[in-house]
Amino acid sequence: MLPRQNGSVTIVLLLFVIFAGLSGFLIYSIQPKSESTPALAQILNPTPSPTPSPWQTYSDPAGFSLTYPREGVVVEEHDYSWGECGKEVKNKDGLLLVDNFYKIKTVEWAGTLDDYLIQVGAKDSYETKSLEGSGADEALVLLRLKEGFEIAVGYPPLAFTKAVFKKGEQVYLMQIFNVVNNFGGCILPGIADPVRFNNYHQFNWDIIHSLKF
Repeated sequence: MLPRQNGSVTIVLLLFVIFAGLSGFLIYSIQPKSESTPALAQILNPTPSPTPSPWQTYSDPAGFSLTYPREGVVVEEHDYSWGECGKEVKNKDGLLLVDNFYKIKTVEWAGTLDDYLIQVGAKDSYETKSLEGSGADEALVLLRLKEGFEIAVGYPPLAFTKAVFKKGEQVYLMQIFNVVNNFGGCILPGIADPVRFNNYHQFNWDIIHSLKF
C-alpha cells in the first residue's frame, strides 16, 4: 500500500506545481506593463515640437540688438526670391548694415540728444515723438519734416533717418535704404512686390521698436 500512497502524493504535488505556475503566468499577463506603457504612450502621444520662431536677433558689440524676420524676400542684382534673411550683415567704420532692413550709423556724442539735433541742424526741421521701451537713455522718432520747411539744395539734415537713439556717449541713427543694394539680403516687407510676394508684403513689423539696448 505504501508505494501506491507515495504515487498519489507525487501526482497531487505535480498538479499543485502546474496550477501555481499557470496562476502566476495569468497574473503577470494581465497586470500593467510598467516599462512598456510609457514607451507606447510616447508613440501614441508624442511631445509636440516647438513652433519655430519667425524672428531672429542680431546682437551688436555696442550693446544693442535688432530683431528681424528669419525668412523674407531676398534681393539679387537682377531678381528677387524667397530665402533666408540675415546673411548680409556688415559692420565697419561705425556703420552697421543688416540686409536691407537696418542701416545704423554710430556717432560719438557726449551731450544730450537735443544738443545733437541742434548741432546737425535738425532741431527745427522735424516733427518728433519720444520713443519709449528701447532701453536707450533718450530716443526720438522723426515723424516728418515740419510744414513749410524748405531746403534749397540737396537733402535735409538727417535725411532717410527714422529714429535717433542716445546711449552713453554715442548717438545711433536708424536709417532706411534710399537705394536697395545690399545684394543677398532681405528687403523690407512694404517694398516687396504685392502680387508676387503678397503675404510678405502685408507682414506687420514695427521696425523702429525692434532695436533694444
